[in-house]
Amino acid sequence: MKVLTTILNGDYLHNRIRAQGGAYGAGISIDRTGHITTYSYRDPNLKESIDVYDAMGEYIKNLNIDKSELTNYIIGTISRLDPAMTPYDKGQLATSRYISHITQEEIQKTREEVLNTKLKDIKAYGDLLDATMKEAYLCVLGNENKIMENKNIFNKLIKLKK
Repeated sequence: MKVLTTILNGDYLHNRIRAQGGAYGAGISIDRTGHITTYSYRDPNLKESIDVYDAMGEYIKNLNIDKSELTNYIIGTISRLDPAMTPYDKGQLATSRYISHITQEEIQKTREEVLNTKLKDIKAYGDLLDATMKEAYLCVLGNENKIMENKNIFNKLIKLKK
């Protein structure tokens, strides 16, 4: 899943929501418990960006990259797992892992999974992404006019007070 997020963040979401759609940024996050979160910020397109997220599963199922491209995504993923850190950063990370009960064995297992990722492994997540996006849990904070233009996609609207 770590390589999957690298592919989606670095290619698919960046190109469609940031570069083509004009948002300042966009991404996907999958945490250790399996929660999947997609996001964009300063995004001028509401419905269009949601459509891009909804199409992630199909994109992954149809992904066609060669071994060299996959290797680059794996290297990018590993660089995020093992970034250069100051002593302070190392202390912060160690504290966070200790509090979260993340063992060195779990960290090593994740590294090995990343290093052994195959294209078929990535494609297998297409159905999971489709199912997740069909759940349609949305939380949008943004321009009131843009939200009202798209109010039919929400179950409930809550106006936040200043």
